[in-house]
Amino acid sequence: MGNIQPGIGYNLTDTADGSSLEILFPAQVEYGPEQFKVEMYGDNVWVAKGRIVAMQSVTTSPMYSSQQALTEFNVQGFAIYPTGSRTEGSDIPNSIWASDGYVTIQKYTPGETEEDPATGSDTWGVYIVRNQLSSSGGDGTFPLLAVIADGSDAYTKSTAFPTETEGHYNWDCYQQVTAVTVEGEGGGSGNLMVNMLNYALANYAAERIKIASIVYENENWKVTQLLIGTLTLPGYIGGGEVQWVETLPTYPSTTLPGFKSTTDAWFGTWTGYTKLLTTGSGYTTNIVAS
Repeated sequence: MGNIQPGIGYNLTDTADGSSLEILFPAQVEYGPEQFKVEMYGDNVWVAKGRIVAMQSVTTSPMYSSQQALTEFNVQGFAIYPTGSRTEGSDIPNSIWASDGYVTIQKYTPGETEEDPATGSDTWGVYIVRNQLSSSGGDGTFPLLAVIADGSDAYTKSTAFPTETEGHYNWDCYQQVTAVTVEGEGGGSGNLMVNMLNYALANYAAERIKIASIVYENENWKVTQLLIGTLTLPGYIGGGEVQWVETLPTYPSTTLPGFKSTTDAWFGTWTGYTKLLTTGSGYTTNIVAS
């Protein structure tokens, strides 16, 4: 029977005891973890790269006009993390892991004196954060991968805002009008609008989406995965009353928007943390070309 060819995927073997048919099963392909899968190895946080679909605002100054487009982002590196905690590999473009490496976290250790304060935390979160209220139109507006300890300065300043008391999802809309007076034949008069400039301020800014929580329990880190796979961030559509003004208000100011101080804190320093907000900061997040 040695001349019989059973076909691809099979192998016929002749021996002194007879012939046997071997089924050649295809090799099993190992797939990597799902997008944004969080794993702990020792004190090191590993996060699988992932894609995010979201509306991207493009803003221009000084008029602070805004346009939005549906955009696909590739999250390929840790952008926000405790300073000095990121270990970056050498094969970032081809790795399945963000930064081809990890972020090292520390459990809570109480301090003995004021000069030796407590360090670390027993509760951490892996997040996607962004702030859409950037006059630069890019820096900080991309979805960014963050590893943040609960109760830290970074946790406080990255918390999603505005709140309900700050006018969540409201818009302040202005139209600047140049008009001339027109006299009618019957003696009446009115204004003829010859130029109109729209000026809208969207009262929303920062988002923070929790991917996983990491808690130190019984001498071990416990990971609770909350989101996985390709993520879609919500887009916002707002509307409001149009106010007619002769002179546009200055933006930004202490009153426009009402959460300017919160926005300034978001873009300011976060004590103990590194923030890579620009595309020139290395491999963090980039836009997938359509």
